[in-house]
Amino acid sequence: MLISSIGGMGTFLVFACTNLICFLGVVTFVPETKDKTLEEIAELWKPKDEKQSNAQLEVVRATADPK
Repeated sequence: MLISSIGGMGTFLVFACTNLICFLGVVTFVPETKDKTLEEIAELWKPKDEKQSNAQLEVVRATADPK
């Protein structure tokens, strides 16, 4: 139906624009979690009024990553 109305190139452009918008949304709103502990990831998703202080987060990081 879409191909018959706007053609193959138009269908591809709709698909490409949708992918670009989704990519920009993920890059903007989803935080990076590489090299973070599960506690740190959970902290990222908490509402701002429930977040721990940076000192408490450093204690979690130090106990979770013994070197």
